[in-house]
Amino acid sequence: MKLFSRLFRRSPKSVPNRGDRAAMVNAGSPAQVRDAAQSAEKEALRIAAVRKLPDGDELRGLAGLAGPGHGAFAPVSPALKRAAQARLAELIDEGTIDFGAIDEPAQIAQLVLEGATSRLRQLAAEALEDPAQLKRLLKQVRTKDKNVYRIIKQKCEAQNARERNAAEIAKAVNELSHGARTAQSSGL
Repeated sequence: MKLFSRLFRRSPKSVPNRGDRAAMVNAGSPAQVRDAAQSAEKEALRIAAVRKLPDGDELRGLAGLAGPGHGAFAPVSPALKRAAQARLAELIDEGTIDFGAIDEPAQIAQLVLEGATSRLRQLAAEALEDPAQLKRLLKQVRTKDKNVYRIIKQKCEAQNARERNAAEIAKAVNELSHGARTAQSSGL
């Protein structure tokens, strides 16, 4: 009986090898790609899966853009984080993602400083509007990325020009109202 039971017993499930897992990521469903990106044991497999992820909480979380309330992710290595940021840059270049969808100025500032590609850092710099944040970032990117520095410097100069223009208008209005009061009091 033992002989027959050994012959007809089920074969153990085979564990997919590295090539099979990579093929599964390439041809897998979005759910399989997300699962591999979040929890695969091999970092190379996770990076391959991240390069296939669509925009969403998973990709943003791996890129370091999701807050603590957006779900838990397996620990993210610097290489995996850069791969996720590169994927975000790719999706932004394709027009799939709009920076308006990233609603946290702190997240955009983080991309300005730590974005995986120069294009991503430039797009993030163009999306910033807060004058205080722009001034703070200007100092930080001065020696890191000259194109990002140029974008932020132009925005700071434009903001300074608007402030000077507003001050000149306020001064002119003040002078006109003072002149009108003087004219009224002298009986003109």
